[in-house]
Amino acid sequence: MSIDVVIKDASIIIDLLKLKLLPKIFKLPYKFYTTDFILNEIIQQDQRMLIDAFIEMGSISIIESNTEALERISGIFNKIKKLSFADSSVIFYASEMDAIIFTSDNRMRKEAQNRKIEVHGILWIFKKMIKNKLISKSIAYQKLSKLIKQNMYLPKAECEKCLKEWGGK
Repeated sequence: MSIDVVIKDASIIIDLLKLKLLPKIFKLPYKFYTTDFILNEIIQQDQRMLIDAFIEMGSISIIESNTEALERISGIFNKIKKLSFADSSVIFYASEMDAIIFTSDNRMRKEAQNRKIEVHGILWIFKKMIKNKLISKSIAYQKLSKLIKQNMYLPKAECEKCLKEWGGK
């Protein structure tokens, strides 16, 4: 079985941290990376300390950008004005590494799809964690209900479908 490479952006890392699910995701059969620029976007001290601990444990690796990569990331950033420089770094490295992107950012999702990069969001992650018996449907229901209150950008119809499937009314 091959292990897919996943590059995560700040939005998905922060969502998983807030839901106290970040440790669970590392039990999925993927090799997790993020970029140095995404890491720099995580500025809340408590969140950064947790991420640093996962880096120390080897659960997530940081991709450090060299001069050549910076030039190519800048090219993406200058071409796609809707993405931050950090998000552009995720697009660049996902393309270079033939990696999957995990994101909660709709702009990044659309750009990844335009570039034929596999991309998934939080609902897909919940489904994978349920399938791999890392969380129960009941826990997924509770966590998604909490996330919906915090994140108004989630796809409402898809969230309602998941909540219903996972034990809702």
